[in-house]
Amino acid sequence: GKTTLARIIAHQTKASFINFSAVTSGIKEIREVMKQAQTASKMGERTIVFVDEIHRLSAEGQEKLFLLMDRGTYNRLGETGKERHAKVLILGATTEDPDKAMLSTFLRRIPVHITLPPLCERTIQERLELVLYFLWQESRTLKMRIAADRTLIFAFCYYSCAANIGQLSTDIKLTCANAHYDYLTGKNRNMLIQISH
Repeated sequence: GKTTLARIIAHQTKASFINFSAVTSGIKEIREVMKQAQTASKMGERTIVFVDEIHRLSAEGQEKLFLLMDRGTYNRLGETGKERHAKVLILGATTEDPDKAMLSTFLRRIPVHITLPPLCERTIQERLELVLYFLWQESRTLKMRIAADRTLIFAFCYYSCAANIGQLSTDIKLTCANAHYDYLTGKNRNMLIQISH
């Protein structure tokens, strides 16, 4: 959900897109992202850097992004005197309270904060729309029609999904994969997903 939204923003604004995970990355990777953004800037492109789990950036990592956010400049690893330039918009996503997990000086540099409600706070209609959308995506991926047992759809709409919408999407993909296996091995004559999958 979050990454898809960031990709849509990049596509709509005709910007290049760099996906960056603060969970698996550090200062070295931040500098590499800055280098990629500089390359795009030289070609006249704006760049959107999506930082997933941005609260996981160390204080030093957040500070490295300050210069890029404030002035569009950065230094490469080992360089001290030479500033490099890049046109960058940083989008960050977090599952934590930003006021508690991030530097206040970093948060002041982010002009817009959007809070998406967790799956458990969404209406049953919204959950149903998400379930049907993810099933439709799997149908397109598999290039075949999918039939779904009503009990399964009900279960997906009401189960407690700890990891939110991303987990719901993954669970539906796994369920469809199990049903597709049954279809390919002849256990089912059509692509029917059931609660047993």
